[in-house]
Amino acid sequence: MQEKLSKLSELVKSEFNKEVIAEIKGLIEQIQSEFDSQRKESLAEFLEDPENKVEDFSPVPSDEEANFEELRRNYKDKRKAYTEQRAKEEKENLEAKLNIIDKINSITDAEENISKAFDIFNELKEKYNGIGRIPGDKHKEIQNSYFAAVDSFYYHIKIYRDLKEHDLHHNHEAKKELVKKLEVLSKAGVDNHEENVKQLQHEWYEIGPVPKDDYEALKEKFDAALEANYSIIKEKRAERKEQMLNNLEAKKKLLSDAQEISQLKPQNVKQWNKATDAILTIQKQWKEIGFGPKKENEEVWASFRAACDTFFDAKAEYFKDYKKELNINQQQKEDLCQQAEDLKDSTDWKDTAQKLINLQKKWKNIGPAPKGVEQKLWKRFRAACDAFFNAKEESAKKLEAGFEDNLKKKEELLMKFETLEIPQQKEEAIKALKSMLAEWSAVGRVPKSNLADITERFQTVLDAKMKAGGVEKEELEHSKFTARVQSALLDKDFERILAKEKRFLKEKIDEFKKQLIQYENNLGFFNNTSSKKNPLLEEAKKKISATNNAIEKMLDQMKYIDKSIRQKVKESVETTTEENTEA
Repeated sequence: MQEKLSKLSELVKSEFNKEVIAEIKGLIEQIQSEFDSQRKESLAEFLEDPENKVEDFSPVPSDEEANFEELRRNYKDKRKAYTEQRAKEEKENLEAKLNIIDKINSITDAEENISKAFDIFNELKEKYNGIGRIPGDKHKEIQNSYFAAVDSFYYHIKIYRDLKEHDLHHNHEAKKELVKKLEVLSKAGVDNHEENVKQLQHEWYEIGPVPKDDYEALKEKFDAALEANYSIIKEKRAERKEQMLNNLEAKKKLLSDAQEISQLKPQNVKQWNKATDAILTIQKQWKEIGFGPKKENEEVWASFRAACDTFFDAKAEYFKDYKKELNINQQQKEDLCQQAEDLKDSTDWKDTAQKLINLQKKWKNIGPAPKGVEQKLWKRFRAACDAFFNAKEESAKKLEAGFEDNLKKKEELLMKFETLEIPQQKEEAIKALKSMLAEWSAVGRVPKSNLADITERFQTVLDAKMKAGGVEKEELEHSKFTARVQSALLDKDFERILAKEKRFLKEKIDEFKKQLIQYENNLGFFNNTSSKKNPLLEEAKKKISATNNAIEKMLDQMKYIDKSIRQKVKESVETTTEENTEA
């Protein structure tokens, strides 16, 4: 395994090409197959215990697996960059070729200085032929455009008046010879037939013009010879397709043989070795067979690889000695049992509960212990966890029962507040309302299911009394805020609740500050000569002042929350100290 990982590391660091990528893909498949075999073996061992379930199986990745995953990520990143760079180069080459075709077309209409036009034309052809790959789906279209531009140059630039009859005759003879070569190819049946035809087709367009009177007849012979060759090429493609279908059938036969062997259950080393020789022979024969149709070839290959994997996974399981790993798992689970037993009598409900949950997660990630002790260890561990969580649940029930009395007290206070007369003098009214808040806040927590309802009812009564006392809207909102803070302080999670309140205020402050910047920027539209009584200017100043006041108010509210939390924590510490002293 380590040798394959080292080889994979070297390949990933090397310069990428088709051959390197293909080798990396094959090596990754081999390594993944071995890791899958190890995982299947671990799962089988885990399921030997009837108490274990497949969904609880979660082995910890080895250092080799982690290294493999890192190499695979590096390969994917590097291959992506390679593919993107190649696509970029092909796109740039496409643009370069299109640019050259445009330039060839641009000199087609020139009738002066033919010699210079030919120099430019030949230079452009040389550049065109020197450009590398372009996207495959654009190749035919670009080549046709190029050949059309070349023909257009030769036949529409009125070049015939400047070309000597000797040159036209020479081109005519060259193209006649090329037609003969095509005719010979159509009867010879040589190797690389299609490549040779394409080369001759390219040479035809590179030769140059012939006498105009001879062009049509010669072109007809060329097209006929070309058609004859492509008919043969088409037949050869059909033959190749038939051969690929035959290859596919041969591979299906080998697949059937491999699947039959993968279902065998050898009982000793001799039987395993005999079956291994047979599967290796089949794999060798597979490699000697050519490709089949792409889609079907991939499907039959996947099935063949799965059959081979099934066989070698079973073989690895048969020969694997995992006693050492079982002993390590046993020691880890014994350690978790001891940690759970040390925590089971704790009354620090929140932290201890999280610690035990973490221990349970660790337990699930450990593989099975030896069969004789696995169930005993699980019962021991579960008993410790159950002892703590049962005690925690019982404590919560007792605590919740004590909140019922507080609920009754607050119901009585609501009845009292509903009939309370609020003084008409504002200062006295505020004093009476603060007294209401203090008396309400002095009562402890109520059951969580009743908290929202009782708080809403109290707020309704409070709003009515404040209006009756002539308290301003701002003061009313402030009292609502303080009431909300005081109510939150009664909850055991008051710090979380008030932290959320502070986050809300912070977000609002940030929003107002953005508005403030916009308002201040708007002042820039008014120059120094603007009238001081400009209504738009006055309105902008009012918005700035109102926004600053709102920000200041929310900052004060955040300070009030911090102060309330500190006071609550201080009171809790003092209460705990007094209880410990009395005890």
